[in-house]
Amino acid sequence: MNKKGIRYLRFSSKGQSNSSIEAQDMYTAKWFEANKVELTDTFTDAGYSAKTFDRPDMTKLAEFIAKHHKECDYLVVSEMDRFSRDAGEAISLIKKLQLKYSVQIVSVTEGITYDYRDSGSFFRTGLSFLLAEDDNIRRANKVNSGIYTAKAQEGRFIGSKPPYGYSVEGTGKARKLIINEAEAIVIRFIYEAFLSKTPIYLIKIQAKEKGFNLNSNSIIEKILKNPIYSGQQEVKPWRTLPGGIFPASHEPIINMLTWHKVQRTFNVKDGQLKRVIREEFPLRGVLLCSCGLPVTGAASKGKIKWYDYYKCKKGAGHLNLGTKKAHDQLREILSYLSLPDYLISAIEARSKAGLEKTLEENKLQMNSFKKELLAIEKKIISLEDKWVSDQLSFESYDRMFKDLTQNRSFLKSKIDELDKVDKEAYILLYSNIKKLNNMVALYDAGTVLQKQELIRMVFDNLLYYKKEIYRTPYIMGIFSHNLMILKEKELLFLDEKRDSLVRIPLGGAEGSRTPVQTNPP
Repeated sequence: MNKKGIRYLRFSSKGQSNSSIEAQDMYTAKWFEANKVELTDTFTDAGYSAKTFDRPDMTKLAEFIAKHHKECDYLVVSEMDRFSRDAGEAISLIKKLQLKYSVQIVSVTEGITYDYRDSGSFFRTGLSFLLAEDDNIRRANKVNSGIYTAKAQEGRFIGSKPPYGYSVEGTGKARKLIINEAEAIVIRFIYEAFLSKTPIYLIKIQAKEKGFNLNSNSIIEKILKNPIYSGQQEVKPWRTLPGGIFPASHEPIINMLTWHKVQRTFNVKDGQLKRVIREEFPLRGVLLCSCGLPVTGAASKGKIKWYDYYKCKKGAGHLNLGTKKAHDQLREILSYLSLPDYLISAIEARSKAGLEKTLEENKLQMNSFKKELLAIEKKIISLEDKWVSDQLSFESYDRMFKDLTQNRSFLKSKIDELDKVDKEAYILLYSNIKKLNNMVALYDAGTVLQKQELIRMVFDNLLYYKKEIYRTPYIMGIFSHNLMILKEKELLFLDEKRDSLVRIPLGGAEGSRTPVQTNPP
């Protein structure tokens, strides 16, 4: 009765010409022919590493042997490292194939037919696997050492595909990340939206509208946590060398301060990742129950239809307020908070004077930062000259260079931030201040997030509802001119005995304590 066998062919990359599928096919075919063994099946894994047995045809091979081992005498490979580079796992599997299924492993080019019961065969097979694993370790060490040096010491980007927001230019050591401005606009939007407390799911929707085309579930979180966008990169530790965040050589898309603000926000469990914004509940999480807890929003079934309510999580005895009533009362309150023209003019004049003073201070500070930046740039050039001329050891150069580049990144971030204030401050002031004469229209025109921010700002996160009336221990001074009318109409009470956070509001254009009564527009 003729012996029967199967064979297994594998290569991990297209560059392996000597161990290609074609060469393995030739060597193993000759073995079957020379030994008069019938080839019953071939299993091939192209482009898979031998570091793991998790390969499609390796799995099929194991299933085949379990089912047809009575008709299979040999499993043939061109050499043992085609089978696996993990010595321990490979030997265990080979022993199982022989002891459980009586299938022997043959390495054609090494001339080994593995027999667990023969000490010489066992030694040769084990040695073959150990040599393959040693080669694998050496190559991995060389690669990892090169990656660490390139990233931690040279600041180079190592990766086949650039992160969203960048493209790659150059090859070898000249290879570097270049900002893709169209994608960078989306990256900046993602960071700004997150800092304005926009929920993650909503940021993703809005980013897609701007052309964002990545779809993984956690892609926004990954972008927000990736230091690459701040001109840094994460480096894994190598042996005794430390890992962490290191300065990179590419230009940042967002400044260092913005990146650190985002990381601090991630460390605070404020529910931003899971929070869902619904248009019908703009006061959810903003309005408080009299017990102090923020209300949630939910629908309740009436006799005929469903109704939306704001509810306290504590249930019975706590706030349960219909959204229509809550919104109507709030809009009426906002109508009395609208500012008359003379107040807006006074605020505009005072704001302009204060803004001009702030911009002048910013300009002086920015010039100071620019001088510091110029001095650091000169120090970096001097440091590089000393290292090139062997006046400094690499360790001293590396330590001093990292300190200088970190300071340089910080100063650039501060300059960018101050410059942004200069450009945007006047636009923000003069495009929005006139809208304060109709607070209802301002509120209605906003998104849910803008509505929430407006209420938080005016009442300092202290607006609550009790006994059919809105109440607060605080209201922003410029909106306190009609408090008496609001109290008379039982719309809003300034509850000065609420807690220790009470602040007496200032009324009038000059900040007097006498409230000026005005009717809504």
